Amino acid sequence: MYFNDNQDYFECHEVLEEYWKMQDGFSKDHPLTAYILLATGMYHWRRGNVTGASRTMNRAMLRFRQIAPEFDVYHDEVAIDEILYHIKNSLDCMQSGDCFNAFPLPVSPALLAAAENAKSSLILLPKNSESVIHKHMQRDRSDILLQREEKKKGSS
Repeated sequence: MYFNDNQDYFECHEVLEEYWKMQDGFSKDHPLTAYILLATGMYHWRRGNVTGASRTMNRAMLRFRQIAPEFDVYHDEVAIDEILYHIKNSLDCMQSGDCFNAFPLPVSPALLAAAENAKSSLILLPKNSESVIHKHMQRDRSDILLQREEKKKGSS
């Protein structure tokens, strides 16, 4: 719903990341990381950060191509080939200097119905609102900034 309905890519990223971290033995190789990267790339592109969007979308494309067959749900419920087509098209648009162009995740009718059923429990903001487009600016980021500083100190 966050990706397709109101294009709240930041919230989509947040929800996916939280769910990913709940998976047993979660790792960067898990298929959910492809979706997290895709949502992040779309968020950056929409905000005009073409460099960050391009880098992130390329990583998403690589992760989508690496989704192992044992993750049936990611092959059965979502048309990964279509997602790859949309990512490639988006990267071409970025390279050409075209404006942001949203696309829907191609999901199965069953997954679409499940998302519709869950919709009533979500707060969906208007997709073109400043609150959606610049969402990361509206939250307390002190924990993230502190983690970054600690990581910098550890690597120096």
